[in-house]
Amino acid sequence: MDQQYSPCPHCGVSLWDSQAQCPSCHKYVERCKVCRSPIYPNKEVCGRCGNYVAKEPKLLAKTSIFGDIVAGREAVLKISLKNIGNLSSTAHYDFEMPEELDGKDIKSGSIEIDPGQSIDREYHLVPPKPGKYTIPAFDVVYTKSDGKEATVKIPQININVTGSPKLVASLNLSAPEFILGEEVLLLVKIANKGTAFAKNVRLQVFTPPTVISNETKTFIPTLGVNEERTAVIKLYPTFDGEHPVEVKLHYQTPPTQRGGPTNELIDLGTVKVEVRAGSVLTE
Repeated sequence: MDQQYSPCPHCGVSLWDSQAQCPSCHKYVERCKVCRSPIYPNKEVCGRCGNYVAKEPKLLAKTSIFGDIVAGREAVLKISLKNIGNLSSTAHYDFEMPEELDGKDIKSGSIEIDPGQSIDREYHLVPPKPGKYTIPAFDVVYTKSDGKEATVKIPQININVTGSPKLVASLNLSAPEFILGEEVLLLVKIANKGTAFAKNVRLQVFTPPTVISNETKTFIPTLGVNEERTAVIKLYPTFDGEHPVEVKLHYQTPPTQRGGPTNELIDLGTVKVEVRAGSVLTE
């Protein structure tokens, strides 16, 4: 930074930034730590660079929400404090979360914060269902050098919580046992127990070489909240014995702060198809 000169705060004589003492009044010149401009009495900020220069604490505070703002998923309320002043202070805040977000009373306790120090506090919350929620405005109160209190007002935060699908499924066969040559029906019941439409629902059936099927893939574009569908897969075993059939379910989940929509995989496990030779089933 190029050298500049400014009036002495005590007598008005012009001084270069490098001069620590006035050659006229011989008084020490206190300077801004950022730009070296003289600090003038009763001035809170430097007239040259805007740096806070008063011998007082000065708190900045803000709130932010991190995580996936989706019903049933955890989000984080972050409260950040920074002391840009030149003295230490003690700060505190106290507010109540809305009842829809557990209604907790958030109390910070006494927070000691030194000049230049930043402190973050995190509070976890899980929105139970989609909708619009408001985290109320509150005050951060800190102590000044004369013992009086100063306040930083934090505005309310409005958050819009979206829903999330949650699929559950079950596997059943049309009979406990089959005769060779008989059609086997694999019944896959799929239900959406979440709070949003499930999209791009894909069912995959993996059969061994001993089982023939032309319907190993089933696609449902959307499955509504509390909607239930049953996929029927026709299987044709070519030999008697036990045949393992594996089933997997894929569906699309909502986008998150880290990226776009992702695919959720549910492994429904393996069902064993019992086939025996013969013309009549006995009970």
